[in-house]
Amino acid sequence: MLTSFLLDSRMPRAELMAARIDGDVRSIGSSYLPTDVPSTPELRAASLGLIVPRGVVVEGRAAAWVHGVLPAPSCIVAGRPVSIRPTRGPSSLVIRQVTYPDDDVAHVGTTAVTSAVRTALDLARQESAFDLRLATAVATLLSRAGIDPARARTAVSDRTGMPYRLLVLDRLTAVERLARDLGQPPVTR
Repeated sequence: MLTSFLLDSRMPRAELMAARIDGDVRSIGSSYLPTDVPSTPELRAASLGLIVPRGVVVEGRAAAWVHGVLPAPSCIVAGRPVSIRPTRGPSSLVIRQVTYPDDDVAHVGTTAVTSAVRTALDLARQESAFDLRLATAVATLLSRAGIDPARARTAVSDRTGMPYRLLVLDRLTAVERLARDLGQPPVTR
């Protein structure tokens, strides 16, 4: 898969930018891809895998981008388990120390990202403004995991010690209302 990427080390940066302007390549994360190659979760994760250290878990908007529900973020937030030594990355990478239960982590290729459900709950919990695009992203992530917003809300209400739990519950109610207003069942494909 990585052979599809055109990295700065393979082409002079000026040629890469010229190819992008000409429409021959497009950026995907920190790399470039020929325009005729479709962007898949595996390719998006692989592009992040080039800058995110092994063992670190991509989360939030970057995980939502890997899952294909939001555009690429300008800043990549990732979590580092306590067992992984602190590392430095590019300025667009923020690594925080966090503990993930095993079912909250999915591996897309060789890159670890938060699962669809964890990503949905992170978006509902961490984003300051919860607009229609985020509500749709949360609904899509939950749907892909086969979980309707009401079931997710029940699971969240049963959790103890979850930061901003009431905010997440309110936002999951909004996601459920959105699905109902659109006339679709809460879980669709």
